[in-house]
Amino acid sequence: MHKNRILNIVALSSIVLVGAGCSTNQPTTADLMRNYASEQSVEVSLKKNLAKDWDKGTQLVDTGEKRVERAEKDIRQAEKQLRDARKELEKGKREMAQGQKLKASSERKFRAQFPDSTLAN
Repeated sequence: MHKNRILNIVALSSIVLVGAGCSTNQPTTADLMRNYASEQSVEVSLKKNLAKDWDKGTQLVDTGEKRVERAEKDIRQAEKQLRDARKELEKGKREMAQGQKLKASSERKFRAQFPDSTLAN
């Protein structure tokens, strides 16, 4: 955006200078000096804008790298938590199954040992 704007300014100033120079057929030394100064000013401005963009890009890369590192660490931690939670889930399911078997076995043995109880009927 800045580059296009700067190029437009250079083109416009060149047209004005050429138009001014047409009236005398040859640009004067002052006209050439002004044209050179204008071109240099545009070039300096462009270089400053490019340097500013470079600095901003460098900063974005740095902050982006840090953000990626933190996110990757968070992902590793979340994956570990997920693995641990899955292990706990499986352990809980095994315990529930063992508990159900133990309850059923206990009830069956109770009924066999005490057939006259109300639970046996």
